[in-house]
Amino acid sequence: NALAGRLAAKHLLSLGHRKFGIISGARLTNDRARLRVAGIRAALQESGFDLPEWCVSEQAFSFAGGRAGLA
Repeated sequence: NALAGRLAAKHLLSLGHRKFGIISGARLTNDRARLRVAGIRAALQESGFDLPEWCVSEQAFSFAGGRAGLA
């Protein structure tokens, strides 16, 4: 999961993206979600970018949760 997050972030960086936000499941109770966010953060930091906590929206794993995260 950490590698998946890292690879996703590196791909987006390679496409030129520079502003990031994440919709994630609850990290406190889900090690997979926690590792994905950690992988994304690590890749961004390696490239000189920061991901503030306010850019991470924890939502239920559902379409409704995704919509809420975008809002």
